[in-house]
Amino acid sequence: MKTHFLALLLLIWVSGLAQTHRFKVVSYNSLRYSPNNIDARHPDLRLIMNDLQPDLLCLEELSGLSSAQMYLDSVLNLDSTTYSLATFVDGNDLDIALYYKTGKFGFISTSTYPTALRDIYHFQVVANGIMDTLHIFGVHLKASSGSSNEQARKAEVDVLRQVTDQFAVGAHFLVCGDFNIYGANEPAYARLLQNTPNNEGHFVDQLIMPGTWNNAAYAPYHTQSPRTTQFNGGVNGGMDDRFDMILMSEGLNDTVGLHYVTGSMLAYGNDGQHYNNAINAAPTNTAVGQVLADALHYASDHIPIVAEFEYSISNNTSTISQPISQVKIFHTSSGILISNPEKIHLNITGYALDGRKIFKKDIYYTSTLNLSTVKPYILVISDLQKSILIRKLVLQSE
Repeated sequence: MKTHFLALLLLIWVSGLAQTHRFKVVSYNSLRYSPNNIDARHPDLRLIMNDLQPDLLCLEELSGLSSAQMYLDSVLNLDSTTYSLATFVDGNDLDIALYYKTGKFGFISTSTYPTALRDIYHFQVVANGIMDTLHIFGVHLKASSGSSNEQARKAEVDVLRQVTDQFAVGAHFLVCGDFNIYGANEPAYARLLQNTPNNEGHFVDQLIMPGTWNNAAYAPYHTQSPRTTQFNGGVNGGMDDRFDMILMSEGLNDTVGLHYVTGSMLAYGNDGQHYNNAINAAPTNTAVGQVLADALHYASDHIPIVAEFEYSISNNTSTISQPISQVKIFHTSSGILISNPEKIHLNITGYALDGRKIFKKDIYYTSTLNLSTVKPYILVISDLQKSILIRKLVLQSE
């Protein structure tokens, strides 16, 4: 496992009233998007993204960094600098990228976990104004039906569960992507949802869909294929498979803190009236209209899957006290230097990303934390007036 980290600084202060903030997570299979496989799709992709306005976009089937950068420059940021690309890792076979709205999120790290086919991607971000780390796993599991392929998907999910089973109870994580799963009875799907003793590493599916998913009764939830004709290397056959999903942890499946917005899960552009048909065929698509239905048809052989989440932060903010605003934090060869020029009494608490408290310390002057023994990811610094300074520190790791 390789981990790639960037430093992220957050400043938060104590406040009174709470304000709810909502964000949208989108997962989309880009159909082998690369400089060699554009096929005049950019206008269609821009239409889709402009309408969706994802805050976090997990994009599958990219061919290297040049592809990920092109999607950022030519689709998401053509007329703006709204989005950033998370640290990109060129994995085995096709790749996955995460894009995030810079004004809403801070990026922490990208990790990858190898499987027999494609890497599982692990992105960590934090929403502005809160300390909760959101773990986003991107997957593209083995394709095709048959028992051997089902077992290959199960083996890939086992790799994912080895990671999530280590998380603390209440952790915020989700997995999204192209699962290539055909129904609720598949071993991979059962393993994703399997609730095992002594951990909360399992996932929750907001849609209860027993049996085989290629079923007219499940028409509103299918994500492949928006085409009945084959072109640009995509799959045809009409809308009849639920391959793309967003599943989440128990920690997101509640109504407190950072949580899923009930009823927000949808297959974007699927009106439930095009089972086994092209998404832009008659009757006119009632979910997005004809123009966007045409764009979905030509852009990819999948349609995006969407889920929304929300959290509350203080709204009636008080001004941070002047002395603590002078506190600065620096990386040095000896550790983390906390500059305290006003020599005020500071309470410093270190937390891991999963919320575990690592240490607590009082300082009265400029001090250095020795990272050979103390390796917090989050430092919470407060003074006697209860002003709070939060610094999320991410250490380089290989």
